[in-house]
Amino acid sequence: MSEFQRSGIEPEEFLPRREKFLAQLPTRYESGVEVRTPFLGPRYHDTLKAYGVAHVYNHLYGMPSLEEQHRALGQSFPGPSPSCDYSRRAR
Repeated sequence: MSEFQRSGIEPEEFLPRREKFLAQLPTRYESGVEVRTPFLGPRYHDTLKAYGVAHVYNHLYGMPSLEEQHRALGQSFPGPSPSCDYSRRAR
């Protein structure tokens, strides 16, 4: 298990840091990300998809409903799939 945790961070700072974190994950495992702040949307979804990482749906700490999370992710499930671009993950 890996952890990237920081409270009080704004999306403009969080999203690039999260991408750097995802780039360092070992590729021999499938990974998922649980966020507890609603940084959902196209950039979040696209980054998870590019790294083959799943979004962990949760209903905690002021997160939108599970249905709203799914809508914010384009009603798709980012994560490991044959269509993911793993070329950005060289590990």
